[in-house]
Amino acid sequence: MPFYVKKTVKPLEAMQLTDKNQSDTMEWCCGKKGLGGSVLLKTPESGDGTQMAVTGDYIVKGYTDDLGWHFWPVKPDYFEQNYEKVRD
Repeated sequence: MPFYVKKTVKPLEAMQLTDKNQSDTMEWCCGKKGLGGSVLLKTPESGDGTQMAVTGDYIVKGYTDDLGWHFWPVKPDYFEQNYEKVRD
């Protein structure tokens, strides 16, 4: 029986949405202003094509062969447990 090792994950860019950086974040991820300081992201994974990031969420930028460059929101507790900063 052969053994397998999980392929390494490529580094991803991410930005945490705060009250102070909403416009910079929207510009970076081509997002639109939502209600209450949220940012609406166009994402190919969601049924209607948008997902909402709220203050405190991380917005992650990644690339896959089938989707190209895309952005998605990640809750802070999940992000901090599963992602490690490698460089600025």
